Amino acid sequence: MARGSNRRAERWCLLLAVPFLLFACSGKKAIREEPPRAAAAESLFFLSAVQGNPLCMVVDIHKLRTKKLFSSAKTKWQLNVWLISPGTSTYLCKKKGKSKRGTMAPVYWTNDKLLFTTDEDEFVFYDPSKKGKLLLKTDPIFADRVRSGQAEEIRYGRMPAKLLWNNRTVEGNLFYESWAWTDPPARKRKGPLIALEPGDRIFAVWGPDGEFLYLEKGGGIEGAGSAQFAVMQDRRGRWQETYQIRWREPECAFSSSPCAGESERFSLMIPAWEVEGYLEKVTEVLVQTDVSVDQASTPVDGISAQGDFWTSLRGISPTKGSTPVDFCLLKGSIRVQRNTRAVYGIGLLVKKK
Repeated sequence: MARGSNRRAERWCLLLAVPFLLFACSGKKAIREEPPRAAAAESLFFLSAVQGNPLCMVVDIHKLRTKKLFSSAKTKWQLNVWLISPGTSTYLCKKKGKSKRGTMAPVYWTNDKLLFTTDEDEFVFYDPSKKGKLLLKTDPIFADRVRSGQAEEIRYGRMPAKLLWNNRTVEGNLFYESWAWTDPPARKRKGPLIALEPGDRIFAVWGPDGEFLYLEKGGGIEGAGSAQFAVMQDRRGRWQETYQIRWREPECAFSSSPCAGESERFSLMIPAWEVEGYLEKVTEVLVQTDVSVDQASTPVDGISAQGDFWTSLRGISPTKGSTPVDFCLLKGSIRVQRNTRAVYGIGLLVKKK
């Protein structure tokens, strides 16, 4: 009898202890949490074409989490923006700041310019210069694909976007790529495009029918070499990735002067995707010759259909300081399987100091 009463007492103690255990555990956090991001970077490439000429805008945001001995952690951020048109690239903006928010939070900044992300995750950049008002607005930004390594996570996607200059609206697409590091990247370079090393290159090729190709090429022998990585999105929105790609560029690819004694052609070949093509640099605005004089002088949205649009873009005053990157614009054609399509392109080179 004594043994039975002891067992009943143990059961009652266990039942009484359960609520207290549940109450104590309810206030605890999850055992496994997402590791904090020590650094993050975002690159946005607006890609479009106007009157048969490529027009691009590049936005780069780098964020680094810092913590001092007697102060709370803060996120230092740096913003760089460029506008690239045939024959010129304008360094629109270079800004730095601090925030109490984490590295994965969007940067909200306002001064003489505006940069923010809306509640619907739309990215907005506004620059009211003396020559006119420049506005970049995207559809909600999201990542289509994710690539994870040992120390970093890379996300990328593509969505529609608009560039408004004065009274003209330019339709285009935005390629979005973001990096996140659990530890700060072991790189000595502190400038923009922190995910790249000096001498690295980026090329984006797009067509009016929806084809898109993005290449990342390591800094190696000038004029030759294999791209390190490539992604392609077809007209149905499907993504493919490969390391097997042949991309050749002339030594004068990012030079403002013409090529001397060599071909100016860029060649592309991806055997696995049955992709092959050639492109050439666009160093000046190509005016359509099949447009009559009357049509060429007719204003479109307040701006004439031909040279005035490009002339007004060149009138935008650049920010002070030397740009740490060089650009080139391309135009040509690629063959995807048995279909040949006209395409445009942009190249970006991280300068070596």
